[in-house]
Formats: sequence, C-alpha cells, structure tokens
Amino acid sequence: MMSSHKNKNKNKNLSKRQPSPSSAVWDVVRSFSRGLLDALSLHRTLLFFLTSQTVRKRSMQCFVMNGGIFLGSILAIRFVLSPLMNGIVMYGIDEDAASGDAGSGGSGGGSGG
Repeated sequence: MMSSHKNKNKNKNLSKRQPSPSSAVWDVVRSFSRGLLDALSLHRTLLFFLTSQTVRKRSMQCFVMNGGIFLGSILAIRFVLSPLMNGIVMYGIDEDAASGDAGSGGSGGGSGG
C-alpha cells in the first residue's frame, strides 16, 4: 500500500517539473493574448493619461522633442545635404568638361585598324 502511494506522489512531482510542450505553447499563447488585450484597452490608457500630470508632461516633452528632430532632419536634408551633394556632382561634371573627357565616350567609335 505504501509503495503505490509513493508512486503516485512521484508521478505528480514529475508532471509538475516537466510541463508538456503543448502546455508550454498554450501558456505562451495565453500570455500573449493577455498582453494584447491590455494593449488594446485604450479606455484605461486614456484615463491614466488624463489623470496623471506627470504622464501628460512627459508625453508633451516627447512629442516636442520628436517633432523637433523630425523637422530638423528634413531641414538638414533640404538646405544642407541636398545643396552639398548637388555642388559635388556639378563639380565632377565641370571637371570632366574641362578635361575634355565628357564627349569622348570611352572606347569605341573610332576606326579600329
């Protein structure tokens, strides 16, 4: 009688230590779905946003900083990088025209004798 009781306890302990792969997958799916539902609960997020002064302040700081970086990158490309690249390309074209390479076209076109 005692040995059957020990075997039952041993089987219970083994099942607790080593979860089956299907239960592990189910745990992951369940955890993911809970996280997804938490992320989609916009009413709680909006209430938290409206009631917390710190969250509103930090959100506004983040919005302004990201907007400044975005606007600054657009202005840097338009007024610094684009004219700089245009000048480099035009300088290369002018160098080719001055040396006479612009119209030669490389090999081919001559009488190969």
